Amino acid sequence: MQIVSQLYVMHLVESKIKISEEEAMEECQKLRAKEAQISSLPIDRCILFARAKLKKDKSQEILPKVLERIKEQVSIKHNDKFDLDAFLKKKAGDETSKKEEAPKTETQKTTGQ
Repeated sequence: MQIVSQLYVMHLVESKIKISEEEAMEECQKLRAKEAQISSLPIDRCILFARAKLKKDKSQEILPKVLERIKEQVSIKHNDKFDLDAFLKKKAGDETSKKEEAPKTETQKTTGQ
């Protein structure tokens, strides 16, 4: 269940992240200016690294908002007065009485003409 919830959160976060080509190029230029290793990479690799960095940064911004929204949507209210055992017994009793009350259909015999 935890894996499913993590996948759901990841899906929500990724759906909110939009990275344009211009943003990726700008970030690539910044990374090339800072890192000597990245400046020696081809431009397509540099853009991949820039996209990954932008995605990581935006994910860190968006994740708390997404988690807060999920918490707001899912609020569990406990009913301390609710008796689960009594409810289940009542439900089981209703099902057996319905089975007993089922009408018994008999075929009517008709006289041949």
